[in-house]
Amino acid sequence: MLSEKIDISPRQMVKIEMGQAYPSLETLKKIASALNVPIQSLFENDYYESPEILKEKIRQKLESLDEKNIRFLYLVAANLD
Repeated sequence: MLSEKIDISPRQMVKIEMGQAYPSLETLKKIASALNVPIQSLFENDYYESPEILKEKIRQKLESLDEKNIRFLYLVAANLD
């Protein structure tokens, strides 16, 4: 149903859910809107870590990303409220 709501194929939705494909920022926005949740909630974990620990994890992750994923991460971050 979600794939229909956001106008992507069910096959593409399955790939996104299984981590075999990455949604575009526009698709992420559509998913959040269809689920009536803020886009940030699509990235939340079930546990809480301090902001300092999370910032350090972000720094470490940035070091391993290629240019394409750095640009994608920036687009996601730029669209947070």
